[in-house]
Amino acid sequence: PTLSPSVSMMPTLSSAPTRAGRKKWRIWAEEDMMDNKIAGQVPYWMVHDIKFYPDPACTGPHHPTYISTLSSGTNYGPYTEANAFDDGTPEAEYTAWVGLPDEARTFWIGVEFDEWVEFQCVSFRDNYLQGVSEMRVEVWDDNLSANGNGGVWKVVGAGRDHIPGERQNIRVHIRPTDSPSEQPSEPPSVS
Repeated sequence: PTLSPSVSMMPTLSSAPTRAGRKKWRIWAEEDMMDNKIAGQVPYWMVHDIKFYPDPACTGPHHPTYISTLSSGTNYGPYTEANAFDDGTPEAEYTAWVGLPDEARTFWIGVEFDEWVEFQCVSFRDNYLQGVSEMRVEVWDDNLSANGNGGVWKVVGAGRDHIPGERQNIRVHIRPTDSPSEQPSEPPSVS
């Protein structure tokens, strides 16, 4: 069910990744979720801002500190992952991550925290020309294994009917350890 056009929810389920497994968080979209309005251009996702909140309505203080950024790739040198997390700087309104897809044609950007963190809402704003119509929020669970690789990404939220360029708040619900994400199952590279 959707609370409003800007807040999407998933059902709350009983079990959750353990404390050790909630240090890495990301948002992702597959290439077919792109809403790229520049004809003939290689698709890329431009994300201006991402914030993680303990509050389910994405209000109050957000978690501003992290130890590293993660992504599927960067299209252009100055437009790195850190630009999507530069809240509080005068340039923040004009900076962005310009992302390339990974081998599975999936775009993703996230962060790793130095400690276990619990979020109930993720807020993001992408570009009106190189945005997405839907996306997912995932958390890395170190305690599950897909093909013996030592961890899996778990979908914990979804944003649908997103209008590129507008801020969207996505409710996060930790899901049980029933099935791994079909997205990249290796730990992301750290930059």
